[in-house]
Amino acid sequence: MRNPTPTPERLYKFRSFSALSLDSIISDTIYLAKPATFNDPLDSQPIVENDLPVAALCALYRMLLRQRMWAEPRAPSSLLHAGALGSMASVGDFEKEVSRKVRGLLDYANYNRDVGETSEHSHIKALEQAIQQELLIREDRGVFSLTFCSVSILMWSHYGNQHQGVALGYSIPDTFPEDCRFKLVPMDYGGSRLLSTSIIQKMLSGDINAKNKVDQTAYQAKAEAWKYENEWRILGPAGEQGSPLELEEIVFGHRCPDHVRYAICTVLKTRSRKIEFSEITMPPHGFELIKVPFDPGQLETVFPRRGLDRYDDFSGV
Repeated sequence: MRNPTPTPERLYKFRSFSALSLDSIISDTIYLAKPATFNDPLDSQPIVENDLPVAALCALYRMLLRQRMWAEPRAPSSLLHAGALGSMASVGDFEKEVSRKVRGLLDYANYNRDVGETSEHSHIKALEQAIQQELLIREDRGVFSLTFCSVSILMWSHYGNQHQGVALGYSIPDTFPEDCRFKLVPMDYGGSRLLSTSIIQKMLSGDINAKNKVDQTAYQAKAEAWKYENEWRILGPAGEQGSPLELEEIVFGHRCPDHVRYAICTVLKTRSRKIEFSEITMPPHGFELIKVPFDPGQLETVFPRRGLDRYDDFSGV
């Protein structure tokens, strides 16, 4: 078994400067994006591979389908939640509809199977694809991507608005594990996207190790080409959320304009927990970026400006 990856003391989120990024800094929020919006189409796209008997595979699909349909507004469960008693007939109709969908899938696969392909093989392929789709439909979590390196020239170029943006440095508070809505995981570059149906079966039965294995395959496996990102991820409810991390540092890119630096430093001046400010400078030789402390006071002699001050200077002449 692979040894667990030690959690870095600080993780960084590279951002362009915008109204949205300024709002997240002021409000101390994070945004967990749905995987469908990622720039890598293979990211968070597990491939289901069967290792169960056909009958067990069919039962697995039926369970996933039933769970999703039961949660839909027209399901009998909605009648119960609304205060109506419901009837055995409505529940019976629901079960018939689940069976009809399963049978329809198998019949269609059998009708469209390749020449020389057995019915069993066509059923397995169809069920694998259907289970894969059900897993994607039912997953409502989002991802907040971070990295442990604040001086990566590629990260600044790709995600820091070509060195004009900022990197937000977060620490992991002791209270983080207590918030069960979020989960912090490292990426597994070159990891497998294959997810066996037996693991999914165990996950549905409540096996926590199987659940972690599904998360690892679905959210942590990524192509080796992305290894330069040194990515860690927070998994949690999709959308904007109050940050479960502690914002400790803001790093200004080498090309970050002075007015952006001033705006950020000024709005955080009265924050209850002080922020450490740093900036990226160019190396005297070689290609390794350098991070040094940044003093916000140096901007207070320049900003804010008033254009008419130049006339006032000569008013007494």
